[in-house]
Amino acid sequence: MDSYGEEYLDWCRELITTRLTASGAVTAKPAFIFWISVCPDNGTLVYDIAIHNGETANAPILIELAGQFGQNKAHLCPPIYFNKGIYFAEGANIKSVTIQYLEDIPHKKPPA
Repeated sequence: MDSYGEEYLDWCRELITTRLTASGAVTAKPAFIFWISVCPDNGTLVYDIAIHNGETANAPILIELAGQFGQNKAHLCPPIYFNKGIYFAEGANIKSVTIQYLEDIPHKKPPA
């Protein structure tokens, strides 16, 4: 494998994938969301979720997803940045949600 492929795989290892079955904080750290997969309840025709920029349900909503059975993935390219953390709010007819994200890397200040 070439060095680009190896570097890409090393970067992919930094991604965090978490599955949620109820509303709650995903991370308190700033992060980028790359991918969301929704698993609706069996037989559900319509579902909805919200992803908040912060650690509580009172934080501003940056992503709202609603869909029908069979429309259950969102690949975010470019990824969406959450500067105050990520909170998942379960809407109607959800069995689980899987979120793949990368916690922000502190930026180094250039030398003065």
